Amino acid sequence: MSQAINPGHIAYHLLIDLWDVPAGRRYMLAKVGAVKVLLDTIRRQVEMETLAEPIVLYAQGQGKHWGPGVTAIVPLTDSHMSSHALEELGWVHYDLFSCQSFDWEAVQKRLQQAYRGHGRAVLLKRHNRTDSPAEMVAWAKEW
Repeated sequence: MSQAINPGHIAYHLLIDLWDVPAGRRYMLAKVGAVKVLLDTIRRQVEMETLAEPIVLYAQGQGKHWGPGVTAIVPLTDSHMSSHALEELGWVHYDLFSCQSFDWEAVQKRLQQAYRGHGRAVLLKRHNRTDSPAEMVAWAKEW
């Protein structure tokens, strides 16, 4: 008989969108090394362990959408962290999903400090399948 590790199955999903990243900070949207360091800093800050090496790639804009930027996925033992940065538009889309609680305000502040653009953050806290969408929103902030 197996025991439930997280019997209430609470999961946390932080979604952050940043825009109007200033020209002087746009290198953060185009440099694989800078994105990798930032995501590793956040991972250590929230005390999560990687499941595998982060995948951080520069996309030349050869796809059907927006243009060049850096896409990153960090597999975590409790789920994942990812970001997609669009260099020419000055946009960043970030998410962190985990069954482990973490300091979401610290993550938001670190991303705001790194990119210095405008942004919006939402934390979804999922208790079970019967939560309504309104019950899932645990925290939100705009800057």
